[in-house]
Amino acid sequence: MAAGGSLSRSERKAAARAEILQQEEQRDRRRQVSRIWRKPPAERSPEECQVLSESEDIVRELERRRKRRERLRRRQEEVCDEPEELKRKVAELAAAVRSARHLVIYTGAGISTAASIPDYRGPNGIWTLLQKGRSIRAADLSEAEPTLTHMSIACLHKHNLVQHVVSQNCDGLHLRSGLPRAAISELHGNMYIEVCTSCTPNREYVRVFDVTERTALHRHHTGRMCHKCGSQLRDTIVHFGEKGTLRQPLNWEAATEAASKADVILCLGSSLKVLKKYPRLWCMSKPPTRRPKLYIVNLQWTPKDDLAALKLHGRCDDVMRLLMAELGLEIPRYDRYDMVHYGHSNQLRQARAMGDYLIVGVHTDEEIAKHKGPPVFTQEERYKMVQAIKWVDEIAPGAPYVTTLETLDKYSCDFCVHGDDITLTIDGKDTYEEVKTAGRYRECKRTQGVSTTDLVGRMLLMTKAHHSNISDQTFLESPQDEDLDYRKHTDNFGKVMACSGLGCSVCVLPNPMEQLWVAEQGPKGHSPWTGVSQFLQTSQKIIQFASGKEPQPGDTIIYVAGAFDLFRILDSHWLHQSADVGHVDFLEKVHQLAEKPYIIAGLHFDQEVNRYKGKNYPIMNIHERTLSVLACRYVSEVVIGAPYAVTADLLDHFRVTLVCHGMTEVVPDKDGSDPYEEPKQRGIFQLVDSGSNLTTDLIVQRIIKNRLEFEARNQKKEAKELAVLEAMRRLEEEKH
Repeated sequence: MAAGGSLSRSERKAAARAEILQQEEQRDRRRQVSRIWRKPPAERSPEECQVLSESEDIVRELERRRKRRERLRRRQEEVCDEPEELKRKVAELAAAVRSARHLVIYTGAGISTAASIPDYRGPNGIWTLLQKGRSIRAADLSEAEPTLTHMSIACLHKHNLVQHVVSQNCDGLHLRSGLPRAAISELHGNMYIEVCTSCTPNREYVRVFDVTERTALHRHHTGRMCHKCGSQLRDTIVHFGEKGTLRQPLNWEAATEAASKADVILCLGSSLKVLKKYPRLWCMSKPPTRRPKLYIVNLQWTPKDDLAALKLHGRCDDVMRLLMAELGLEIPRYDRYDMVHYGHSNQLRQARAMGDYLIVGVHTDEEIAKHKGPPVFTQEERYKMVQAIKWVDEIAPGAPYVTTLETLDKYSCDFCVHGDDITLTIDGKDTYEEVKTAGRYRECKRTQGVSTTDLVGRMLLMTKAHHSNISDQTFLESPQDEDLDYRKHTDNFGKVMACSGLGCSVCVLPNPMEQLWVAEQGPKGHSPWTGVSQFLQTSQKIIQFASGKEPQPGDTIIYVAGAFDLFRILDSHWLHQSADVGHVDFLEKVHQLAEKPYIIAGLHFDQEVNRYKGKNYPIMNIHERTLSVLACRYVSEVVIGAPYAVTADLLDHFRVTLVCHGMTEVVPDKDGSDPYEEPKQRGIFQLVDSGSNLTTDLIVQRIIKNRLEFEARNQKKEAKELAVLEAMRRLEEEKH
């Protein structure tokens, strides 16, 4: 030993070797004991039993490990309640839903497995397969559609049975299901949303594609730029090991507030292994007796099972199907239906002038799909669109595609009205043959230069050639190129996207005689009823659409302003703003604010709309938007080319008593000022939440997905129309 009691170098080396040898002996001993311990007791020799008795500490550790592995294995097993037991539990859950004052739903990956999106911890989940060393299959989430559970949740929220949804999912299916943005907190982001954090407030871009293909942990820039400030955009995803800092779409503030108010929490398809780490979601600061009752739907164990008032072992779709039946609610379908534009409104105006009472029959989705192809809008959306047109007295849901005398008699109608085109069934028969023969058929002319085909084309081509004042060089850098692209579109786009019309018994399609000239000028051999033409505004058309009514004493004059693009279909504010407002829902809510409302809608010029929305917005130019808004039953007057800022002169001129705006971000004026500063100072400004979330993005996504189906449908439709056209020509030749 060295002086001072310290070990010499050789002594330290000897001690280290001894320690290593001891550790190796212990490892050998553990391996020996483990090998013996795994044997059945009947097969152990006396010597082996002696070894186990001398190694009690090692045996106890092996027992602890075995129990832990068994516990983990049991937790990963999927357990299903028996059908009768599940029904009993669902009945109990339904009672809790009915009596809940503030119900909040927490959702996980398990609600999206029915949409072919893998979960994480299920038998075929991502983490489960990776732990087993197996590869995971690629899944195209952009093809996924909302499941029965998504649609049920949206329905429950619509009926005020659910107040808020907190989701761990990034797939965006809650928004596609129709759940309003304000009603959901996507804690881990949304793979279809990218934001500019340099803009104040953050500017959102909602895409139809996955924005995360170039992003990863701690690397969030998507490679695209903000159209407003030029800064890089970033995704909204919160990866494992990261802390979310974005206000939207995470919406932590609303999630925390909802949890604090909740008296019932329903967890669907979540393992809760991540959510349990968020104390704010479980009201842990409250005494246990004051915390919300917890109901869990999951096939596997969750760390909150012991705290749950009820655990339902079943698949989310199965449980929600039973729950909705127990509550007596119909689960809405996620479908695609056709567009409504001002051409349809004009036909309804003409039809209403022919009689005293107008009933519009709206076809079912099955009928439209059978005879025309995949529609675009949900049946409920189309009902609302048609009912909002001021010339409509009543709608007849589920009207048959072939109009018969029985249908007319059922609704006590003297005659039916349709556009001056021909409509055919799937087998090529005239859908109005019976009523024509009976002399109970009338025709009206279509609005020249408008079709669903054209509007859809503008959305997909992203050109600005449809804007008014298109030759203004400050507005469009290369108008000639844009106009050339648009002319090519008008020549060719009808081959792909057919004008599907309103999906009702009064459906506008091109005038055959008018379009014969167009066909002769353009490509040969195409149907005169399928195509695109140019709309020309006239003062007479505006007079026909306008109500002509002046405000009366006692009226509450309400002013609303905006683009009103694709009116009655959606609000394209989704592009840069945080909420989505359906025009009909918005104007209906505004109309309900007063006993005798007189609503004036201010429409901004195309250049102004393009300034604050970018891209090729507006989809409809100022002339088209004017007729669309005038057709709405809730609007009394329209200001064409209204100033962006609501000025004192405007308020005084129209004697405005209330100014309303949706729940969208108010984009500053060119000088950075608030366009609603004057009405705010007067105390007459009010925000109105429509509760609608229809977006241009969703419509374009539906159309893109069904493009091939539309093309196939068009080819069949055009072949039938050409056959009819040839027969008409032969009859005309025989007469001469």
